[in-house]
Amino acid sequence: MYLDELSEDDLFGLFFLKVPGATGLDGYYRALFAAEPLLRSPAWLEVVTGYYLSRKDDSLRISYFADTCHSPAQVLDDFLSQNALEHTQVPKPPTNESVSAAYGGDELRFRGFLSTYTPIGVDIMVADLLHARCLFATFRFQVMLPGKPYRPHLENTFLRQSPFY
Repeated sequence: MYLDELSEDDLFGLFFLKVPGATGLDGYYRALFAAEPLLRSPAWLEVVTGYYLSRKDDSLRISYFADTCHSPAQVLDDFLSQNALEHTQVPKPPTNESVSAAYGGDELRFRGFLSTYTPIGVDIMVADLLHARCLFATFRFQVMLPGKPYRPHLENTFLRQSPFY
């Protein structure tokens, strides 16, 4: 994944994964940590132009962008065959779809934002999940709500804990 290859014309696809038997927020985090080797693998990074993560119920939702020449589904299936994760929904073929419509409509910029914050977030969660959760709870309530600058609150952690940053 090279963000300079990201295009607003890339296809958009989704995977929903979970660790069998894991539920709630713990299930989401367990799925995220189980999927982390996939997200860092050269095979995955070669077939996506960007990706981002979110939670849906007990599942990890992997949203990805890819050009028409590559198949992230095959890379994911190879990974799942060797790891304790499963699909919670049948994957649909990727489509030409806008993800920015409800967020201002600057498609390429928004895709770039999503594909940048996710690897940073994964890095800091893997480094120290409790610290990451506290960092973003205080960010939301003590920085965002009062309108303070973001960088002073986040950058030290990003520099220390995120090779991607």
